[in-house]
Amino acid sequence: MAIHRNRVIYQSEALFISPDATGYHFTGAETNVPGVGSGPFGLMTPPITDRQDFGGTLGEPALNSAGQLVGWQPGDAWPQWNPDNNMPAAKARFDGNADIDSHVETYTLIATVAGIAGNAISVVADGVQSLQQIGQNEGFAVNGGDASLVPDQGFTINGFNGGDEADGADPATRASVDISIPVESKPLPVEIVANFEGVAGNVTLTGDDTSTINQLVAGHNASNPDNTLSVIEGGQHVLNNTKTITLSGGSDGYAHAHGTVIKQLKRVQSANYGFTVNRADVNQFGHASRLDSIVVESPTVNLDFSYYILDGFNERMLEFVTNGATNTLSGLLTPELYQAGNNFFILTTPEARDAVRGDVNLNETESLENSKSVISLGNGYVTDYSVDISVGSIPTANVTVEGMNIKSDFGTTGNNLPSVDMRDGSAISNAWSGNQKGVSYEGGCTGLFSLPAANSGYTGCTGDVPDVAALRPGDVVLDLANAGLISKNVSGNANVPVVGSAHVQSVSIQLPLARTTLQRLGSTFGFSKSIDLPLNVSFNVNAMVADMKEGNMLDLLCDCDKLDVGVTVFDPECNVCDTKQGTVAMKYELKGARLESENFSSSIGDNKSVDLTFTAQIGGADDLANGLFISGKEANEDNQGLPPAWTGIGGQTTGAASGYLFGYRG
Repeated sequence: MAIHRNRVIYQSEALFISPDATGYHFTGAETNVPGVGSGPFGLMTPPITDRQDFGGTLGEPALNSAGQLVGWQPGDAWPQWNPDNNMPAAKARFDGNADIDSHVETYTLIATVAGIAGNAISVVADGVQSLQQIGQNEGFAVNGGDASLVPDQGFTINGFNGGDEADGADPATRASVDISIPVESKPLPVEIVANFEGVAGNVTLTGDDTSTINQLVAGHNASNPDNTLSVIEGGQHVLNNTKTITLSGGSDGYAHAHGTVIKQLKRVQSANYGFTVNRADVNQFGHASRLDSIVVESPTVNLDFSYYILDGFNERMLEFVTNGATNTLSGLLTPELYQAGNNFFILTTPEARDAVRGDVNLNETESLENSKSVISLGNGYVTDYSVDISVGSIPTANVTVEGMNIKSDFGTTGNNLPSVDMRDGSAISNAWSGNQKGVSYEGGCTGLFSLPAANSGYTGCTGDVPDVAALRPGDVVLDLANAGLISKNVSGNANVPVVGSAHVQSVSIQLPLARTTLQRLGSTFGFSKSIDLPLNVSFNVNAMVADMKEGNMLDLLCDCDKLDVGVTVFDPECNVCDTKQGTVAMKYELKGARLESENFSSSIGDNKSVDLTFTAQIGGADDLANGLFISGKEANEDNQGLPPAWTGIGGQTTGAASGYLFGYRG
């Protein structure tokens, strides 16, 4: 009897995001590629080795039928999954003794018979017998060298001298000769290394009694420019006829989880998704019911999810800038980057299995990969972002997304992307041709995705660098610039209380991102969902009132001063006597803010409370005085706190293979 799933539970799901809906979903190269140059080359198709070959040159890169860069060539099979990152690429190598021909050895040959008879020895080597065997047959001993070696065929040994007859009491002397002899076969050290990683470097070189190893390698390199070798030692030797040198150990290796640029979002608490298709009924005289119901405007796909704020990683994946120095919405406002939105993926594993590790176990068990399913949302645009921090609760962020397509697949790798081409509304997977999940992709593949292995993103609270499971309200520090008109508030971001300041109970940041779907004739879908400007962000504070202060609203009406208010959340730390000076996990700062309202509430049995609302307007990437600025601990020198595919001011990308290819920061 077939067993059916009873339900989907949260332990069986994980939420992922890709940096650009219609861009390349796999990592680019970071090493030299023969005939192309050095990377990185941006978001491309799966690497067959740990570097990314995409064909062509920097000036004329290979393109598929849709005019996109290709990295997956015809006939390439889907790479193996490497969730533990334990399949690195390696260069082939030979480092040992090789059978060498015509190597010159120096010997002292001594006749075994005394007297002048020893002077008459003359030997012709046959290329089979060793020098020791020849000596035994011809009457001489070998000193000063390896007598087990075989002299070259046709080599003649002449010139023994010094032997004479005994004279009186003196013994007879034996003839000898010091001589250098080319030997037919001697094991000598040779080292050859492939210049590039991969199994293609596991080649065999065959000797011909004439060519040196340097010449053999040069001939190989001329015939195989994409798989060249280098001689480290022993290049001057001649390899014996029919003898071989085989390089081994070359491994293609596989990038972590297929080298996908898709990332799992951390600490997700909820996810809700669905779609609405907007139709128009077609009626006519003579019919009580409609003739048809057709789609006349872009359908709406919705996704909203929440997560515990942690270190800025999720925010950066959502295209926010988290370095604290650049307006955080600069990524969202860059049309070169964000015109196509993001793709979102919800992985579901069978009931009773956690997505974490269960995902990998199912993949490693043949025939169980398709027991996993993926709901994918294409061209998703963030339309609302909010943060809630309150006493007694873990700081949480809430995100609302609108998309253009939603699809479901079995298995987590080699599936078509859910996104649509923003130019004409066609499926982005139509940019390639061939069999889905097969091995033949005639035009190059840009339309597939693979999910990385689901993981907890938590390494534990012990060790030299303890990880953080969640942030706490007890590690929150506020700066309200003492901006309340009537209530006294904290000022400064140093956790130094202002005597009589209000006791803050909760803080929320609301960032509504109203968007307009830009449509045009000829396409069902919009070609973008542009943010409506100006864009306001609000900062709301609820506090128990302590002391009042002098203030007059008339003065506020004439006040043109702008405020900088914000909230800082530190990593959890034990109680100490000094102020919080540890690691800042997350910091939200509103620059150019104004006090909008201050409302008091007082009733029997409750503490008197005040609600303060500050608002600011979002500025551009070059506006350092207005807007929302987010700092995340996760921002570092490598990613600079910039979104993975952020093109920078003006849409420029450093080191891209073409003018329209986005860079990737991980």
